[in-house]
Amino acid sequence: CRKEGIGRVGFGQCSARILPAIPFPYEVEEKIVQAATATQPTPKFTNFKLYGFWRSSCTWRVRIALAAKEIPYEIVPIYLFSKEQMIDDYTAKNHMQQVPTLEFNDETDTIVRITQSLAIIEFLDSAFADRG
Repeated sequence: CRKEGIGRVGFGQCSARILPAIPFPYEVEEKIVQAATATQPTPKFTNFKLYGFWRSSCTWRVRIALAAKEIPYEIVPIYLFSKEQMIDDYTAKNHMQQVPTLEFNDETDTIVRITQSLAIIEFLDSAFADRG
């Protein structure tokens, strides 16, 4: 469809109609946020730490999942160029010496570590199914 003075607009057959923008339902979203924060159950998992390297696509994948689920976490940088993943302290956390590693406390306050981005994301999807 061609509009006078602006060239081609959109795709498909031209009906020469301009559709109104749908207003964003701010009021509805605010009510949902209030309801979600009103009665929060005690979290089963706490103190999330993500060990990773900022240029690692696998670390980015996990960071995106954590953000989508709105899970607060601490990032612990592991500099791969300096071979920090080979240091004994990190090797004790991840025997494969790879990033990322997600560390957190479960309901019994036991430290749990999950490695491999897809396994971490699968855990986050099942443990936080009610979010994002």
